[in-house]
Amino acid sequence: MQESLSLLNTTLVVTLRCNLHCRLCAVSAPYYEEPPHYSFENLTGGVAEYFKAVDRIEKFTINGGEPLLHPQLPEIMESFEPYMNKIGMLEIITNGSIAPTERLLKALQFSTKIDILIDDYGKELSKNVQKIIDAFKVYGIKYRHRKYYGDDAHCGGWVDLLDLSKKQRSSSETEQIYKHCAYPGPFHCFVLFDRKAYICGVYKRCETLGIIPDIPDDYISFVDDSIPVSVKKEQIRNFYNRKYFAACEYCSGFCDDSPRFAPAEQLEKPYRETD
Repeated sequence: MQESLSLLNTTLVVTLRCNLHCRLCAVSAPYYEEPPHYSFENLTGGVAEYFKAVDRIEKFTINGGEPLLHPQLPEIMESFEPYMNKIGMLEIITNGSIAPTERLLKALQFSTKIDILIDDYGKELSKNVQKIIDAFKVYGIKYRHRKYYGDDAHCGGWVDLLDLSKKQRSSSETEQIYKHCAYPGPFHCFVLFDRKAYICGVYKRCETLGIIPDIPDDYISFVDDSIPVSVKKEQIRNFYNRKYFAACEYCSGFCDDSPRFAPAEQLEKPYRETD
């Protein structure tokens, strides 16, 4: 009998499109030239492979970009019904700017484990927070409201991870950055982009830009269903037994002593590499 595999936190990025253009976005959403909606088939296929290997996940998060922009979000949420016995909490993180449709509200009612996190960036950006809260109350959907503006913003603000130049550090210095980074540490990140799980959005960005090559040992693939489940479990168990990942050499880390900045500072226009 195979040993059970439990994880603390997994995030599924369903889209990199967003209606906000935040300069310090953790997944660099406004910096992608053509930010994708990941297809329903790819998303659900990756999740199916994930749950063949993972027996228990404490918190599974649906995120973006802004996930409420994905046209098939209701169907994506409903596709999790067969896995709810393995999930402690099924969460969506939204920026409070888009009111949910009736179709989505009904789709969120199938489990009491569904819990929506509303990140509130103030009335100018998160214009529909109260409307969202009112709708959730009517439909009996659990939610949390996180303040992300002002002097008491959550976590003291955001961290600047935009500079992806090669850092002039020794291997031991990079190890220390990784050791104190929140992504592998308290966040215990495992982020699914298009059927591959990375340690963070910075890694995905470095790979997309060609800063680092494709390194199969640096991510977990949920593309190939021919890999035995026992092998996949072992790959996941070993994921955190690292001194650091290739992208860490280009990153300053999300650490306790990292300078904090005002969240959701908007770019003057959607930035692209060609601008």
